[in-house]
Amino acid sequence: ARNPSMRPWLQYQADLRKRSWPRFPKEQSWFWTDTLLQQASDWQSAVFKAKQFPTACEIVDLCSGVGVDTTAFALHQHRVTAIDLDPLACFLAAANLSWHLGTPKNQSDMDFTVGNHQILCNDARSYIPNCTNYVHVDPDRRPDLIRTTQVDLMEPQLSELESLLTHSRGGMIKLAPASQVTSH
Repeated sequence: ARNPSMRPWLQYQADLRKRSWPRFPKEQSWFWTDTLLQQASDWQSAVFKAKQFPTACEIVDLCSGVGVDTTAFALHQHRVTAIDLDPLACFLAAANLSWHLGTPKNQSDMDFTVGNHQILCNDARSYIPNCTNYVHVDPDRRPDLIRTTQVDLMEPQLSELESLLTHSRGGMIKLAPASQVTSH
C-alpha cells in the first residue's frame, strides 16, 4: 500500500528536479530542498573541480550540502569525507551519493558511510586538517538566511578557511562570481 502522506514530499521533489534543469542533466536524479538547490554547485562545475585534484586523492568536502561536489569527487575516484552542519543536508548527501554510486548507505547516528566515503554531520570548523588531505570548501553565503557576496560574512570565515588550507595538502574555496574580498 502506498503512503498518502508521502505525496506532498514526492511532489516537492519532482518540482525541485524540474527546477534543477539545466544545471543538472535530466538523467540524474537528486534529492533537494529549495535552499540546498540554490546553494549547490552545478554539475558541470563540480566535475570540472573534481578533475583539478590529483588522481585518487583524499578530499575533505566542507560545507558539502546535498553532496553534488562530493558525488563528482567520488565518481572521479577520489576518497571523500563530506562534512556539513545541517542534518537534513547530510541525509540527502548520503542518499544522493548512494544513488549515483549504486552503493548502499549505512548510518550511525547522523553520520553516514557510502562505500569508502563518509558524510559527517558536524561543524566544518571542527575539522582538524591533515597534511595528506586536500580540502574543498563551499562556505555558507546565507549564514543569517540573507544571501551575501561579502566573503567576510560567510561561514566559516575566510581566516578560518585559510588556516585549514595552510595545514592541508592543498585545496580550493568555492566563491560566487560576485564575491567581494576585502584585503587582509
